[in-house]
Amino acid sequence: MTDAMTQAAPDAGGAPATAVPALEVREAAVNLGGVKALDGVSLTVHDGRLYGLAGPNGSGKSTLLAAISRLLDLTSGNILIGGADVMRRSPFQVAQLGLARTFQTVRLMPQFSVLENAMFGADQAVFGSSFVKQWLMPWWTRGREAQVRARAEAALDRLHLMDLRDELPLNLSYGTQRKVEIARALAAEPHLLLLDEPTAGMNRAERDEIGELLLRLRHEGVTQILVEHDLKMMVDICDHLYVLDSGHRIASGRPAEVIREPQVVEAYLGRGRRAAA
Repeated sequence: MTDAMTQAAPDAGGAPATAVPALEVREAAVNLGGVKALDGVSLTVHDGRLYGLAGPNGSGKSTLLAAISRLLDLTSGNILIGGADVMRRSPFQVAQLGLARTFQTVRLMPQFSVLENAMFGADQAVFGSSFVKQWLMPWWTRGREAQVRARAEAALDRLHLMDLRDELPLNLSYGTQRKVEIARALAAEPHLLLLDEPTAGMNRAERDEIGELLLRLRHEGVTQILVEHDLKMMVDICDHLYVLDSGHRIASGRPAEVIREPQVVEAYLGRGRRAAA
């Protein structure tokens, strides 16, 4: 891992009291089939910071990202993006507030090339088109292909994917497909980027490359929430770390300190191994 990946700010606090947070989650609860996937989770995310969201499997991390992006309704609680209440907004409308995301499993469109997949991300951000409109009115019939293509190509170039621009996703390795999905999100030039296990399926060199990319985005002012099982990566690059367990927020603070808190060690290792940790 390069030195650049150890230069994250020591703490995510210190924002002016009058600053409007990039994201506020207030007492968020989600019940799924009688199970409390989230139970009163609150967190605050400030502009230009890189936040980690950690926790064992089933802790509620992906559920929280789905709720923030309005792919899942809250049972109770509230979510604000840039001070705007998003509870009555559709996922498409939330994207117009500057939110983009990747998913825990790859969700590329297999019938379209790598470049075209990235263009969908750019098109929605630049022109405010829903996927339905995109299908009914292709880029070239609306006289805007050049602008959309330029943004998509810039995103692919950042991840060194331009040589694969004409390939179909199914011809790519899983790790490369993950990079294409990140490029699609970046093509939207988001203010708030949600990343759900973006390095899954990647080798160590690829993981380091993504870590360095996220730090560059942070320095450019892109606010990010990263879900990642690699705790070392989280400690190296994140400004602030939230930890969930069984739908509850159990820890919050500087990553190097948070991962040593007893309740976090217990969540990951269990009571029987806590003393050994």
